[in-house]
Amino acid sequence: VAQAPWGLLHLDLYKKAAEELGIAVAYSEQYPLTDEDLVVSNFALKVRQKNPKALIIDLNKNGTAILLKRLIEQKIEIPILATHKAVEAIRIGLVPALPHAANLYIDDLASEPSFIQTFKNLYGMDPDIYAANSYDALMLFAKATQSTDGTPQAVRNYFHTMPPYKGMGGTYQFDKDGNSNPTPWLIRKALD
Repeated sequence: VAQAPWGLLHLDLYKKAAEELGIAVAYSEQYPLTDEDLVVSNFALKVRQKNPKALIIDLNKNGTAILLKRLIEQKIEIPILATHKAVEAIRIGLVPALPHAANLYIDDLASEPSFIQTFKNLYGMDPDIYAANSYDALMLFAKATQSTDGTPQAVRNYFHTMPPYKGMGGTYQFDKDGNSNPTPWLIRKALD
């Protein structure tokens, strides 16, 4: 994952989920965003060396395309869990259709159908996995500032005591540490 707050958060979440499920993490790596092309090019070699049972790809579209190309070149055929960026990379021709596409699984947010349709109407494309949560974050912040005097402490207190909020990406409620309940994720099999 990238050495950025979101990348480190994703890595932490994956490791915690793996531990809860009794799954061993064979390999993970953090890299500076400026080195992504070089580092990602070498991931396929590391995948071959570590020989994992499955692979989780959490990269941007270009990084995903580079890694998928290397996996194809090296004939590494293992189940892959990737973001929507893998399908997008294939769709726009950054990478050919995978010969083992039956092993490609895509994670999606369980967004409200009305949000998905509105997003498509406005932007001419499907929302990415962050769109619904980004929208919900803005709406929650607006609700918190409108319901309080807007000071940081008042907003923080609002989040800690608010009732469940049904948003476009899920229902949100925060614990005493400010962590939200997990958003539901769907995993669907990608078909070529």
